[in-house]
Amino acid sequence: MDYFNFIIDNRRLLTFGFLFTWLSSFGQTFFIGLYNPHIMSEFGLSHGSLGVVYSLATLTSAINLIWLGRLIDKMDLSRYSIMVTATLAAACIYMGLTPRSIIFLFLAPFSLRLSGQGLMSHLALTSMARYFHQGGERRSASPPSDFQPEKPYYRPWLWP
Repeated sequence: MDYFNFIIDNRRLLTFGFLFTWLSSFGQTFFIGLYNPHIMSEFGLSHGSLGVVYSLATLTSAINLIWLGRLIDKMDLSRYSIMVTATLAAACIYMGLTPRSIIFLFLAPFSLRLSGQGLMSHLALTSMARYFHQGGERRSASPPSDFQPEKPYYRPWLWP
């Protein structure tokens, strides 16, 4: 099977993987990093104190990913996708409305990292590996885990 036919035959699943890889950017370091100066000025934080909060949020989300990531094996893909997408949307809204408290500031990047970079990426890569029954090496390479197609599009619009 040539690559063009592979893309045509699997367009729905490839689109799903691409979109969830794209949506993972809301939890990626580069996206959150765009707003660091604004977050530091709003909360009166230094680079070091924001780094501590961000590091703790990232580590805590990684620990939770171990348990929440397993749900993809126990739930229907569409239900799990809706749950993760709704969680990411709520995390984005929460980040914009975070009260001026360091505890609340911890919860915002925690929820963005968990639902965005963690679960969205996990969902894209796991569904690609699980639901492709043909194409072997192509399925894993379809949404590469280190490929962030969203970077060039966000920068012109969102750069502070």
